[in-house]
Amino acid sequence: MELQRLTQPFPPKDVEWRVQVTGKNGNGAWAMLLPYVTNRAIMNRLDEVVGPENWKNEFRPGATGGMMCGLSIRIPVCRPGRNDEWVTKWDGAQETAVEPIKGGFSDAMKRAAVQWGIGRYLYYLDFQVMPVLPACQRQSGRKDRPKQRYIRVDDRQKGISGYCEVPRLPDWALPKEGGGGETQEPEAPEENLGPKLQGITYRRKGNLIIAEGNTFAVKGPLKNAGFRWNANEKAWAKPAPCPSGRRGPSGGEVVNA
Repeated sequence: MELQRLTQPFPPKDVEWRVQVTGKNGNGAWAMLLPYVTNRAIMNRLDEVVGPENWKNEFRPGATGGMMCGLSIRIPVCRPGRNDEWVTKWDGAQETAVEPIKGGFSDAMKRAAVQWGIGRYLYYLDFQVMPVLPACQRQSGRKDRPKQRYIRVDDRQKGISGYCEVPRLPDWALPKEGGGGETQEPEAPEENLGPKLQGITYRRKGNLIIAEGNTFAVKGPLKNAGFRWNANEKAWAKPAPCPSGRRGPSGGEVVNA
């Protein structure tokens, strides 16, 4: 049983994106997207690596609400007189706004899978800020990208509705051709200091990360990424993260903001 294979990247079809937050600036509406692996892909990965008879999940209510999921894998024990051992790892999630019961189960399962390394590499992907396109531009006859995928955006409170192009995954977050072979958890990419915004660059200065460029036009996404106006630097800045700081898993099947 090669448990390390659980950590392999998934093909793009198994990675979906959810809308975290939306906003507007001088260039129009935008949406901040976070990636996650579908539960279907997680179950298929477990079946493939350990076998359908060697894993199970169980659910229980969380102490403060939401749902807890325990994901168990049967580990072979090569000792006379010893039975195989079931090892369980737990994690939980709050109920979602849409289909709260189903969403709570689904999110808890995703988080428990991350405890086994399934989809954990996606934590190295920062959120992506994408423009929101009107429905009429969704299939604009682009022959260079005939199979472009889109995600629905519908934030009625802010009056934002349309579609975002699904971001393309970097090479390090894609499965190796042919599969198999020794697999290691993907190395972290170059340090991502801030959201990818057109015309904006970032630099470190002491314990700060400074945003440079036409920041006024994108101050909404910058604020959502933790940047604040720094009067001393006369620029948008945020504290530099600790090396071990990572964001939590992005759960949820719902893509509507």
